[in-house]
Amino acid sequence: VSTQSTWEAVVSTQSRWEAVVSTQSTWAISVIQENPELLDVILGCFHERCIYTIPKFPRLAQYNKQKNDYLKACSWDQKQDGSFENRTRYLQRMQGFMTLYAAMMQTTPRGGAQNPHGIEHAWHWLSRVLTYKTPQMHLALLDCLNGFLKTAGYELEQKYRKQFQKMMRYIDRFYCMGPHSKMKVSDNMREAQTAQKQIFIFLEECMKNRRVKEPEGRHAISKIVDDPFKQDNRGGGYRR
Repeated sequence: VSTQSTWEAVVSTQSRWEAVVSTQSTWAISVIQENPELLDVILGCFHERCIYTIPKFPRLAQYNKQKNDYLKACSWDQKQDGSFENRTRYLQRMQGFMTLYAAMMQTTPRGGAQNPHGIEHAWHWLSRVLTYKTPQMHLALLDCLNGFLKTAGYELEQKYRKQFQKMMRYIDRFYCMGPHSKMKVSDNMREAQTAQKQIFIFLEECMKNRRVKEPEGRHAISKIVDDPFKQDNRGGGYRR
């Protein structure tokens, strides 16, 4: 099974991101198919390193307003000197883990086999996130949602069609910029502003083309075989 240190390296990779995600998600599903008991182990790695893959939304009040305990509960990395990683790295890690998790869920095994943690789990994740009443308390959700939609959005649309399109319109109305947005981002939150803008641009493109663009590297992600060292291949409308 992939160790946490290996997955940290994956989510920290900036170059050839699609290829890295493809390899790791393909490998993870191959391992799980051969060893179903390892699914909980792999999911545990995701959930421990990125709380939003559950998804779970801690509140500071739950930790008696102890900020350090709250940050650790939200998956912030604490250094040996007691300080925490900076916000930029934290958000990059959260988006990286969410992107890798989304890639695993949208992977289609070879020969019609069922993904043991497939796209229905992505649908469930998105439903839970969008029904969370106070998302503004966790602005990292914007980065997670950005990575999730770009990776799993295509496969979600293929399966859920109009239902997913309604969700996209909901995200556009309540998570992007505008008077109805639940995600009020202040001017000093540049990372959150960037993620929010990227989601808006992604949705604009989907609505313009009336479809979700197939992500680069998806065919590589779908190359699931019995032997993970071999390779094979596989190959609506929006209105505001």
